[in-house]
Amino acid sequence: MQRERLDARAKVATEHPDVFDVVKVIALTEEIPNDPVVIRKGLPQDVADRLIAALLQFQETPQGKASLMTIASVEGFTRTNDAEYQDVRTLVAKYGVDVESTLRKKKR
Repeated sequence: MQRERLDARAKVATEHPDVFDVVKVIALTEEIPNDPVVIRKGLPQDVADRLIAALLQFQETPQGKASLMTIASVEGFTRTNDAEYQDVRTLVAKYGVDVESTLRKKKR
């Protein structure tokens, strides 16, 4: 599948028009996967394969495209793999971010 480059800044700017006046960009990262659909450990591979196939087929239909955009502002799915998250892991390690405690704080 072709991977399209999406820039989150465009969406943020439409929701917060003054964002570039009040926020200073200090760095940009390489592209990272966003909003992943994750398959749990232990799910039978045939079930996982059928789920993946269904999502990829759904996004190709007019109803699927419209639904994804309405529900989550998503244009579609692309396959990814664990290695594509390495840049994120590197940044987390470099800046000493404790991901688990950060996520716990956001749940409150």
